[in-house]
Amino acid sequence: MGKPHESKLTGYLTEALAKSLTEEGRQSFLEERELVEAETQRERLEVLQIQTRPLDAPEVGEEAQTPHEVRPESRLDPILPAMVTVQEHPAREAGRLAFGGIVEGRELPPAQLPLLPAAEGPRVPLLELSDWRGIPTMARGRGAPLDLRLAVAACLLMPHASRASRGRLTVTVRELRDFLFPNGWERRRDWPRTRDALYRANNYVIPGPFLLGGRVVRDWLPFKLWGGASEDARLEDLVVIEVQLPPGSAHGPVIDRRELARLGVHSAPRFRSYIAAHSVSWRPGRTRVVVPRSGGRRAWSADATSYPILTAKDRRRLAFGDDDKGHRTRAQQDAAWEDLPGVEILTRQAANPDGQGGWLIVPEEAAAAIRKGEPPREETE
Repeated sequence: MGKPHESKLTGYLTEALAKSLTEEGRQSFLEERELVEAETQRERLEVLQIQTRPLDAPEVGEEAQTPHEVRPESRLDPILPAMVTVQEHPAREAGRLAFGGIVEGRELPPAQLPLLPAAEGPRVPLLELSDWRGIPTMARGRGAPLDLRLAVAACLLMPHASRASRGRLTVTVRELRDFLFPNGWERRRDWPRTRDALYRANNYVIPGPFLLGGRVVRDWLPFKLWGGASEDARLEDLVVIEVQLPPGSAHGPVIDRRELARLGVHSAPRFRSYIAAHSVSWRPGRTRVVVPRSGGRRAWSADATSYPILTAKDRRRLAFGDDDKGHRTRAQQDAAWEDLPGVEILTRQAANPDGQGGWLIVPEEAAAAIRKGEPPREETE
């Protein structure tokens, strides 16, 4: 007989197939399945054995925490981490208050990470976090910087049910290759490049202290290389990456990993825009609403006014990064957002609440819901 948790998970899968869940319903189903996956994942970890040499990099944080060992997410439609907030340690916050860094009593707006500069308009903390760590936003030649693609890969490959705490993610060289070089690679050239990027990840530190999951973290590395990555590694050899995402990162929009990987080797602005288009649209309670008489299932809102409008300034900032100083023509800026896979530009003549003109850009499933025009219902937690 199978184990109870596995039988339970199989039951969920059977139910999903029987109901022929639509793209709209898949997000809700994934959210509901999280607890069952967590139980199943713990059983799988009992038999996972890893033998690898750790790097000499010191452990991050003032309190010990043993990372749990996990295998990477295998779904081709994973959940993109929303990454909402990170709390600063009280001592650091007090110091910032004393020196006028922030106004006492100020509340962080939704989706803002502390220590990051204030920005107007819709925000994508995953991209801001990457940029603030010093990861290049643009690469010479085609494609997004390998360092940025690795950072996003580490987040996506971290299983949905394992994102609440620090994890030691074991991926094969093949799995990294498939995400970073979906069109094929030249091993002698691309594996050394990948190894160098993995080692550079250990230098992209955000100074703390922070409170992450009740733990004091002195210097925060959202992901770092822990072991493996030898010069002569074969495709089935393991690379071990430690991942520690901010609280609230388990949830987010469903994306197509294959499309994101292809964009990564083609264009940095389009890679970033694909992430941004899905992230800014995902707003629980506003754009993700409860379907009446569905037992709590969530779907995209049919109310177009619930979705953010991206001005020309927003689109440039999200696609090219806050610090981009390059000369970008309007055609180049627009090209980053046009014809993105699974994304639709509903209108280029919308206006935000401040009266500024912009584009309404949403996932295809949200566009379908808006066209259908059914009145939304407020989400309840």
